[in-house]
Amino acid sequence: MATNVKAYYVSASTTLTDAGGRLRGLNIVGNGTAALGKVTLREGGQTDGNIIFEAPTMNNGSNDLFVPESGIRFNGGLYISVPTSVHATVLVG
Repeated sequence: MATNVKAYYVSASTTLTDAGGRLRGLNIVGNGTAALGKVTLREGGQTDGNIIFEAPTMNNGSNDLFVPESGIRFNGGLYISVPTSVHATVLVG
């Protein structure tokens, strides 16, 4: 299924979109020792939404996720929690 894909660059926890959609991909980059932790994507709000994806972060390292086919479906918005010294690019379509 072809859809438009948007890229969101984040370096702090925030709401990416208030609409439903599909997670298509994710790139996480950690900068320094403060980057230890995890990136969490929640459907809906900051604390009450279902976790649709979670990945550890690394010191001076990166993680890539590319979801084949139709992606991971989410309803009612997407919130991302990002630790200090980490930035991510999230692909949503």
